[in-house]
Amino acid sequence: MSTVVHQKTTDRRSANLGNLIPVESDTTANKHREKDFNVKSSYFGLLNCRSVCNKAIILKDYIVERNFDIFAITETWLRPGDIDGITIGDLVPNGYCFYHAPREGRGGGVGVMLKRTLMVVSTEYFTNFRSFEAIGIQMKVLSKDVYIVIIYRPPLSSGNNSMNCFMEEFSSLLEDYVVKSGSLLIAGDFNFHIDNSSDVS
Repeated sequence: MSTVVHQKTTDRRSANLGNLIPVESDTTANKHREKDFNVKSSYFGLLNCRSVCNKAIILKDYIVERNFDIFAITETWLRPGDIDGITIGDLVPNGYCFYHAPREGRGGGVGVMLKRTLMVVSTEYFTNFRSFEAIGIQMKVLSKDVYIVIIYRPPLSSGNNSMNCFMEEFSSLLEDYVVKSGSLLIAGDFNFHIDNSSDVS
């Protein structure tokens, strides 16, 4: 279990380290997972990789070695269509499927890798948001609905990405999910640097 650090510590760059929450390392989490085989859980990972195109084999090995059930990727830099089919072939391990939403342009893109043993009901590719990119997956786990949404919000320098715009669009996304029964997991790279008290973006 993660513990919250309440002590307020500030370094020379005015970063408030008290805003950060320590998270178990994957090694520790794996030990707990291996000890209790009665707990029905999935091992989830997330990485902003800034292009899978030049590190597909490394990522594949990383996913297999750590036995992720679900692995989300932001900034895939994959292109629309079948242009990067060979790269995706190198990236996806045996026994996994890969869903991704490329950006219509350079960079960006989000994706999620899932073990084929997981029951995917549907996928949703969000194209109506200007301030962030997202992909949604609906799964059935023990007859219950589980929704996973992976988000990438580019930095403010990327154009239509003011804080107000993001908050309005993110609220709209949440409104679609709060009426659904089941569990919801939202993860991604929001480009909110909460460790830096001077960053108001």
